Amino acid sequence: VALGTLIPNAILTVSFNIPLGLKFSKISLIEYFKQSVMHSIWIGALTMIFALALRRYFYPKTALLLLSELVVTAMFFIVVYYLFGTYKWEKKQFYDFLKKNKKKVVDFVRLDNL
Repeated sequence: VALGTLIPNAILTVSFNIPLGLKFSKISLIEYFKQSVMHSIWIGALTMIFALALRRYFYPKTALLLLSELVVTAMFFIVVYYLFGTYKWEKKQFYDFLKKNKKKVVDFVRLDNL
């Protein structure tokens, strides 16, 4: 079922959505890939190298260690993506959201609400 939806969506995206979006936004294909894909590719490659190094030097022998390795790798990806993959306006928008909803965020993070 997943491939039955993935393949048509990929074909539709490549043949229709991307060309129409490029025409609408008046940018080139190279500029599109530079803005939309390149950050993710470099950050994903860096995360993969980190995960492979982690696996090589700290091989998980139990399910708990495997889970902790997954969490550490995910946190590495989030931090690297935040530092190098987001634009200044996105970071500002994130900070503004935190300031505006400070009480809600603090209440959500508190463990005593459980």
